[in-house]
Amino acid sequence: MKPKVAIIIPVYNVEQYLKQCLDSIINQTLKEIQILCINDGSTDGSLNILKEYAKEDKRIQIFNKENGGLGSARNLGIKFINAECVYFVDSDDWLEIDALEKLYSLLQKTNADIVLSGALAYIDDIEKFFPTDFSNILHKTPYTSGATYCYQQIKPLIFTGFGAPFKFYRYDFLKTLLINEKLYPESNKLCGGGAITKLLFEDVFPSIKSLLLAKRICILKEDLYYYRIRKDSIMRSGYSYNEGIFDIFVAIKQVEQFLLAYHIMDELKNEFSLFVCECINFHLRRCSKAFKERFIQQSQKIIKGYDGSYFTEPKTEEMVENILKLQGKGAVERVKNHLAYKLGKAIIDTKSPLKILKLPFTLIKIIQTHKFESKVLKTLYKTHPQLKLPALENYADYEEALKTKEHLSYRLGEAMLKNPLTFIFKFRSLYTPKRKGK
Repeated sequence: MKPKVAIIIPVYNVEQYLKQCLDSIINQTLKEIQILCINDGSTDGSLNILKEYAKEDKRIQIFNKENGGLGSARNLGIKFINAECVYFVDSDDWLEIDALEKLYSLLQKTNADIVLSGALAYIDDIEKFFPTDFSNILHKTPYTSGATYCYQQIKPLIFTGFGAPFKFYRYDFLKTLLINEKLYPESNKLCGGGAITKLLFEDVFPSIKSLLLAKRICILKEDLYYYRIRKDSIMRSGYSYNEGIFDIFVAIKQVEQFLLAYHIMDELKNEFSLFVCECINFHLRRCSKAFKERFIQQSQKIIKGYDGSYFTEPKTEEMVENILKLQGKGAVERVKNHLAYKLGKAIIDTKSPLKILKLPFTLIKIIQTHKFESKVLKTLYKTHPQLKLPALENYADYEEALKTKEHLSYRLGEAMLKNPLTFIFKFRSLYTPKRKGK
């Protein structure tokens, strides 16, 4: 008898979580299932766990491959599907015990191509559950649970909830999405060291594409999936500290090209524009300091590449304006140009007896020069407001600039400006601890 659902599970170094995932699947109330486990080059005990479970449950099939990421693992699993429906599960996550039965029954009942459902995020660090962003959106929409829609009716959901587990597919429909037998894009690009890199955000384009091509999309307002967020997961750490963060621009381009090719960009321009802005803002907040300046430059290049018909909604107009204001490095230099920092540095640099005698005159000169420069700039900004510098938080090195304000130079100068008369009495308490700590 043909299985009703094929579950594809990419597995990579998850020995700590894999048993919970497999237990939640083999014990599903829907028994007629095919379990395709793709060992994506694991170097820990994950493969041994898979073999142990496969001995006890003949529904489990194991396929080994070199490490290539989630997309390539799922693509391999798709080649071996022998079932009516398809569901993707990550190997550190788990399901409600009746999840597959509910999803399968609803898809069959409504003759849908896809069933959209929610998920709860489980934060490993604190052992607590929270609704995912997509679930929050899904539950707040006016759509009826159990009803079917076309993409024109659910536009707010098209460009969100990219994760594979939010979608339960009819296999006949999934096959129409494949290009060269693949659903997910894979990387063949080279990075600095010449090594082939895994493409991140591989699920963004297939998610959007599938919803736009599906004729019937069923909504199920239930959280049937538990999405584990752990310290060492890709989305919690690694990607923001390497070149992988720039793959979001690849995903944006894939979506753009698809909308243009299918002549639906004009219809979805507002939704697409918001998608671009939200992608940039989301990853900009997570981008490490080492890549932030490049990420800002790339973001601005992307934004400037669209004509005036994009970003016309008030929300996207404001978001674009903020993105274009972002600067590269420069916040630290601006802090060092503050009067407090200049005064404090002059005090610290005064070491010889002669310089000590000249210090009051040096400080007065610094104050006078700073006041003159500030007056000139104030006049300039009145006549040319476009030249006014953005707020410090819009710079890539903002966090470093905040640390600069903790420097002894800044603290000394700040204390002197606040109360010049009592400064001499506070000098020792400000200066000595810092010297000792240094």
